[in-house]
Amino acid sequence: MKINFPPLKVLLSPVIKLWSIARRSLRLELIFVFVLSFFLSIVIGFLFNGILNSISAKKNASIEYTYGIRKIDNATKKAADKLNNIYSKNSSSSNIQNVMDDLYEDSHLNAVITDLQGNVIINSKPYSFLKKINLYDVIKNSTNKFLEEYDSTNRKYTSNAYNKEFYSFYPVNLKDKKGFLIVNGIPQGVIVYSHSSDGLLSIILGIISFIVLFLLFTRKKMKYIEEISSGLIEISKGNLNYRVNAKGHDELSKLSTNINYMACEVNSKIERERNAEKAKSELITNVSHDLRTPLTSIMGYLGLIKNKKYENQSQMEEYLNIAYNKSEKLKILIEDLFEYTKLTNENIKLRRECVALNEFIEQLIEEMIPIFDENNLKLVKEISKEKLIVDVDTNKILRVFENLITNAIKYSVKPGEITIKLYREDIYAVFCIQNEGNHINHNDLEKIFERFYRIEKSRSTSTGGSGLGLAIAKSIVDLHGGKINASCEENKISFFVELQTI
Repeated sequence: MKINFPPLKVLLSPVIKLWSIARRSLRLELIFVFVLSFFLSIVIGFLFNGILNSISAKKNASIEYTYGIRKIDNATKKAADKLNNIYSKNSSSSNIQNVMDDLYEDSHLNAVITDLQGNVIINSKPYSFLKKINLYDVIKNSTNKFLEEYDSTNRKYTSNAYNKEFYSFYPVNLKDKKGFLIVNGIPQGVIVYSHSSDGLLSIILGIISFIVLFLLFTRKKMKYIEEISSGLIEISKGNLNYRVNAKGHDELSKLSTNINYMACEVNSKIERERNAEKAKSELITNVSHDLRTPLTSIMGYLGLIKNKKYENQSQMEEYLNIAYNKSEKLKILIEDLFEYTKLTNENIKLRRECVALNEFIEQLIEEMIPIFDENNLKLVKEISKEKLIVDVDTNKILRVFENLITNAIKYSVKPGEITIKLYREDIYAVFCIQNEGNHINHNDLEKIFERFYRIEKSRSTSTGGSGLGLAIAKSIVDLHGGKINASCEENKISFFVELQTI
């Protein structure tokens, strides 16, 4: 009959499943590898021990007497049963003698029947001269002698029992009393061959196998740990762009991910610090330049007045007006610079409140109507009738809209038209202001919200701008979680502010 064994894949499927589970935890993986290595090392040790036993093991010969002793005891028991049967049937004494003689002739055993006092009633042929036996001495000597030669571990009599008589005792029922059947003889020895090998070699091989298997199974993990260590050393040298490969799903993989995250964050922080330092240098340079220009003019005209280098009173007043105007520009620049510095501080707190943006824009426009009229500009309003509620700091968001409207008035073609729109787009309230002016290319639009950035220096000179208005507006909108951007189609310039509604 052909036996179909299951395929190896089916037999190994539980092990593969356990391994896939263990790989998600480094602790479980090490325990699994330890148990597997230990099991395989035991198997290898047993196989090696079996090979030694079959090939190079020593054969030890010994004489074993257990079989012979059992043979004597079984013969005695059978004879006792026959005697009890004969006595129960009141058979003749010749039958009893035949049983005794058969023990001697068939099994070469000597036998006697005694009463309880040791008086010999019937004996076999060689013991016909015996009249009395000291039962106590016979039983004591024979029992002690063979107990000393019995190997309890292997459950057999050792070769030291060679040529020593063995006595077997069984009670028998006589006609009117009880007695003993005593049989003695020399047990027949049997030569037994046993294999002996050095078990220490198997143990040593098992230990070596365990170490080798454990190192083999954990080789990839150790290599991966070394790779992580090398990555940390590389990162510690300043190479923050170096990344450790994340392998697997255990704690080492999470460690690699965290190391990469740490390197990325440190790199980003250093980059931010570099940009901040660069921005600080640029800020100082720009501030120094923008402060120096009006300050130089103020000092120059005041110096002319101090040294009385003017022709008449009218010219002196003209110099004073110029110095005053320059001072006003200097004041605006300092205030804008202070506001921008305050807004870029991470600890700034907004005083938010819910505002209907429609009413807020309407009120602001009404207040600025005279400025539109002075600059010969027509205002077009497209304000949504839907109430758009936003959560904002009113003082700061007012600064955004004022800056954008003022900026549009300054740089619009005069006479001209400015359009202000307010409408909903998804969850956002969108404020849009459009004016017609000089075309702004794409590169300038991307930089227009940077501090001190001016498209044309002449525009700043003529209008008195600080170069911080749009940068301040962007900082305020960013603090509110909104968006601000600009676009230009031909000569039509548009600014958009998006604030999330409630």
